[in-house]
Amino acid sequence: MFIIDFDDTLFDTQRFKKARLDALLACGVSEAIFTESYIKARNNMTGAFTYSDRRHAEILAEYGFDEEKIYEAFMKITAQLPSFLFPDTILFLEKLKTLQKPLILLSLGDSGFQETKVRGAKIHKYFDRRFMVSETKLSIMQHLLQQKQDEMVWFIDDKIDETREIAALCPAVHPLLKVSGSIPLPQYEASGMPYFANLLSIYDYVATPTAV
Repeated sequence: MFIIDFDDTLFDTQRFKKARLDALLACGVSEAIFTESYIKARNNMTGAFTYSDRRHAEILAEYGFDEEKIYEAFMKITAQLPSFLFPDTILFLEKLKTLQKPLILLSLGDSGFQETKVRGAKIHKYFDRRFMVSETKLSIMQHLLQQKQDEMVWFIDDKIDETREIAALCPAVHPLLKVSGSIPLPQYEASGMPYFANLLSIYDYVATPTAV
């Protein structure tokens, strides 16, 4: 079984955010205000992820910007979602499907917005099940592992601390890190976990009979 993250693993979230920033710069929003408002829109008071196009537009309205104009600018970028997949994402997923193992998408974020991104990027069809969680991936991981106790389980993510925590609490999981441009490479090197510059290298690794 393959349990795969979405943002910064299959989807170039950093480039997506940059495109959204550029769209808002054209609306008169400064980079400082974009960043500050993004942080406010990202999580609620309990820390749960709440980010969406509409929520960010609502936050920017508090700064005096036209909410509908901001929302329309976001939607123009969201309409281009397939172009923000990493170049090897589709081939990677197609190759994984040939291994005839369940593919599970496990994404952290506002469930509605994450589903919009996954479906908009047109990769939902590759997954047997999809989970969008707003607080932590751990409970879903434990649930999945209870159902697949005798099966090899690969967990593919870009976030080092998150992956380390899951691997520590779920010893049956075999973690693989997809290098993200938002995390310094030395941190991956020091992680003690296998890490890869691209998705096809991950496929080559898991498709090798001797891979652990």
